[in-house]
Amino acid sequence: KTKGQDAILVEAVPKVMDVVPDDMFRDLLGEVVHKTDKEEVTLLLKRLRHFTRKNTTDYFIHKNLEGFLNQELEFYIKDQMLHLADLEADFDQKRLMLRVFRRLADTIITFFSQIEEVQKRLFEKKKFVLETSYCITLDRVPEELYPEIAANDAQREEWVKLFAIDEIKGNLIVPAYSEPLTVNFLKANPYLVLDTKFFGHEFKSKLLSRIKDIDNHTAGLLVFGENLQALTLLAIRYKEAVKSIYIDPPYNTGVDGFVFKDNYQHSTWLSMIRDRVAASNRLLQSDGVLFCSIDRNEQQNLRQVLDLIYSPSNNLGEIIWHNARDNNPTQVALEHEYIHCFAKSFHARENPWKSPFSDAKELMLNLYLELKAKGMAPVRLQKELREFIRDNRELLGEIDRYKFVDEEGIYTGSESVHNPHPGGYEYNISHPETGKPMRKPANGYRFPEKTMREQYVKKARLIYGPDEKRIVKIKLYLDEYKDSLRSVISLDGRLGAYSLRALFGESETLFSNPKPVQLIQRFLGFIGEDATVLDYFAGSGTTVHAILNIERLTGKKLHYVLVEMADYFDTVLIPRIKKAIYSKDWKNGKPVSRKCISHMFKYIRLESYEDTLHNLISDGTLARIKAKEKAYKAAKGENEYRIRYLVNLPLEASDTMLNLARLEHPFNYTLEVLTDDGPR
Repeated sequence: KTKGQDAILVEAVPKVMDVVPDDMFRDLLGEVVHKTDKEEVTLLLKRLRHFTRKNTTDYFIHKNLEGFLNQELEFYIKDQMLHLADLEADFDQKRLMLRVFRRLADTIITFFSQIEEVQKRLFEKKKFVLETSYCITLDRVPEELYPEIAANDAQREEWVKLFAIDEIKGNLIVPAYSEPLTVNFLKANPYLVLDTKFFGHEFKSKLLSRIKDIDNHTAGLLVFGENLQALTLLAIRYKEAVKSIYIDPPYNTGVDGFVFKDNYQHSTWLSMIRDRVAASNRLLQSDGVLFCSIDRNEQQNLRQVLDLIYSPSNNLGEIIWHNARDNNPTQVALEHEYIHCFAKSFHARENPWKSPFSDAKELMLNLYLELKAKGMAPVRLQKELREFIRDNRELLGEIDRYKFVDEEGIYTGSESVHNPHPGGYEYNISHPETGKPMRKPANGYRFPEKTMREQYVKKARLIYGPDEKRIVKIKLYLDEYKDSLRSVISLDGRLGAYSLRALFGESETLFSNPKPVQLIQRFLGFIGEDATVLDYFAGSGTTVHAILNIERLTGKKLHYVLVEMADYFDTVLIPRIKKAIYSKDWKNGKPVSRKCISHMFKYIRLESYEDTLHNLISDGTLARIKAKEKAYKAAKGENEYRIRYLVNLPLEASDTMLNLARLEHPFNYTLEVLTDDGPR
């Protein structure tokens, strides 16, 4: 890889030089700064190599670098510098040499440890929130603000792009789309999702001041930032407040966005996952549960990390997701992934879980009873039920197979008459129409003949085909459905991509390998009303999509906290949530229906580690330390200043470390942050 990267850089040099417009600058970049027998290295090539090396190397912040290096130094001196032969030679000369070496090494260790301590403080400090925006459906917005909203072109353009409101034609009752929008149009579409980022501070203040108890109204929090730093920021506000964590971390396959370098593939991944799982564990309630997706690549390593943090006794089991992958013809087909389940404590293990389908089951049973009370015949009732299932298939999960109706209730067919192994019971069951013996299962029947006839034949619990050529099935009634999370889930892994394609209507990949919404619903249905769900590898936002589906189906409201640092926070994650709020049905990026829900969430952007570093050398910081820098150099000397104070002085003076003296006027407090357009 290193050779390949360097070849790219060598090839890039003339291409870069060709587009440099300034002759003097081009000459400077082309100046040879290093010469060997094999090549002449220009300034441009040197800088390109430096840049790529910086971005293809693992960096770890050491928690005790000084202690570690002193220990290594002692070992090096004993192992590499002292020999038995020295006892017979001029030992005083050897001892003098060791003292000089030790003094030089101590200076280097002090210098490195000073830098590392600064980096450690910068990385571990709680990051500032640089921006806060709210997304809120119009039904929660005071109508006196509607004229200002209708006049906002940026908001209108987003609604056209996300919700295709320009296709709302209108009629005698409902006003049509127009440019600019009208107040009446907003009143007729109360579930359009307003984003305060399109409005000024004055509008945002007016809006938020009119919402009482805003925390309870805000269902979700999205955090744009590095997830370990986000978890640090959330540590006090959400301590022991989260009921369930679901994470889908990068699988460390080399093509999943987790870029490992050199030979540290597994150790880098383990370090990353261990720190984040440990930090999030402190946010879980005592009866909380963690679900973590993974494939075979890091499955064993992940299990060891979870055992260490949660303890093996709190392992609830391992779920196999079957059909997670397509067949791979070049090797043994990889058709499954794993979901580790760990409880926070023994209390969580003993706490009974409610099935994710119990609410859906209750809804279907109530529909059946309501239609039956109207005297509807089973055939018509079954048709109505199937239409309900078709409209809510994504929400119903595995109970969507209960689509038959008779006088006893809603049922599905089960092949559990089959004996799983050879040696089952042999007897004949006659077809009710033809009177001929039914075809038998290959291994015989699972039940003795007496049980079959008394429990199933006499009670009309068998499903027969049109003739005797089919094997009978058993009727399983919905009211007998047992609530449980099964250890094997069969679900087409392509459903996640299909869902995104329906939402955005784009052929290119917006997000690689998104999880199916139906998979996440299996877990989230187990937690109670008003519980909080945390996902700090938020990806495309499947977790929130599942939460919104559950709310649509059952009315159960869940809170959520999501963390993501990639660019698709703005391009996929937030737009997906807005779309899922506005409609439950999408095709080619447009809403099939406009069945909306009332909702509100906020998203914040955190100061990045790069912003934090940048503030150490911002103009304001350097100006504030100028006098101190001069005093330290005069008192301690140039060398002592460089070794001990070069990075410490700007650290203490930087606004990123919360300069208390400057908080005298807190609303004038500023940071210089990095953007695509430069520092701002």
